[in-house]
Amino acid sequence: MAERIKIQSFMLFSVALTAVIYPVVGHWVWAGCWLGEKGFADLAGSTVVHSVGGWAALVGATLLGPRLGKFAKSGKVRPIPGHNMSLLTLGGLVLWIGWFGFNAGSELAAKPEAITRVATATVISAAFGTVAATAWAWKRLGTPDLSLIINGMLGGLVGFTAGCRFIELYAAAGPSSEKNDRGW
Repeated sequence: MAERIKIQSFMLFSVALTAVIYPVVGHWVWAGCWLGEKGFADLAGSTVVHSVGGWAALVGATLLGPRLGKFAKSGKVRPIPGHNMSLLTLGGLVLWIGWFGFNAGSELAAKPEAITRVATATVISAAFGTVAATAWAWKRLGTPDLSLIINGMLGGLVGFTAGCRFIELYAAAGPSSEKNDRGW
């Protein structure tokens, strides 16, 4: 939505999202309300932050309509590449480093075993997201694509954050059909 709507509309949208919607959903999950009472676990706010953000983005994209110039008349996608790959890479790496504090800090216990487990799951998920995106881009495009690689790394982080405390470490490397000791 950024750069596609008026700044006043974006500010109003941001205020509504952060002052009303996020607090309500956060209360449902963390304040012992209905989702928390049903056993819903959300370490580091992964579901609260990313699900609500995703739904908000869907509403915004629906209201804005298609991005003009993104698709050819044939329906083929026209990529809109990043403009500064050095800053993209730096930003991705800063996020990866910040994720250690985010995930491990959300543990809210100064137990070295728990913090180490969460930090290990964090690095495994990011590394495997990076490797998977690199392999996919290389196979599909014939060459690695830095923007896809950075997105794969972020996808690995986002996809595993909610469960990094609860899911076995091997699962941070990708999907598995085995269940852990909790039956998940």
